[in-house]
Amino acid sequence: MSNRSLLADLTPHLEKARKLFPRDPDILFVSGCYFETIASPRGRPLLEARALPYGVRVYAPSARESLVIAEDYFRRAAATRSDFAAARLRRGRALDRLGRHDDAVQEFRAIDSLTVDPAMKYLASLFEGGAQEALGHVSAAQALYGQAARQFPNAQSPYLALSRLARDRGDRAAALAAADRVFTRAGVDEMSDPWWTYHLFVIRNASELLQTLQRPFLNDVTPAGKE
Repeated sequence: MSNRSLLADLTPHLEKARKLFPRDPDILFVSGCYFETIASPRGRPLLEARALPYGVRVYAPSARESLVIAEDYFRRAAATRSDFAAARLRRGRALDRLGRHDDAVQEFRAIDSLTVDPAMKYLASLFEGGAQEALGHVSAAQALYGQAARQFPNAQSPYLALSRLARDRGDRAAALAAADRVFTRAGVDEMSDPWWTYHLFVIRNASELLQTLQRPFLNDVTPAGKE
């Protein structure tokens, strides 16, 4: 449900899961992802829409309140499982969006030693670049965006960030050169930039988990016509 953005359906399941297993790191993590999603620009338009069907009401905390809740769930998930790289990454993202950029940088820097997943390392570089930029550390931000571009050469996000940095410092030629890389990439599918699917692949091994869950029941099924 989380990976398919079925948030309304997911809500009661998470509430029940937290009552049954209040310290389970995976349940805490998905809970954090839920609130992170409803705090995101892609989630707010529906929650804040005024022209809803008759009888339909949406109850949800504000974007900032949702981020505060998400950060807390990610923090608790990481405290329960010390090597929980995804929770640390998303906690850093929540902290950054809450304006706690120094704390966010510490979370992003921890990712490299916690995982070998190239997509997570890429996102850590990209997100830390944004946090460093918010802190006014332009050279550090530029280096991190460049690192992200090397990690995923066909991703557009680092080149757009580099182009904007160059534009802001008045370097028109560098800004155009970085922007041009967006249009000359070898691949343009969604998988070429992990940022495009950040909110969609909350549980990266969801298919494997579902297969594991279903396997015992599938093995017990007797083919039609046989006893």
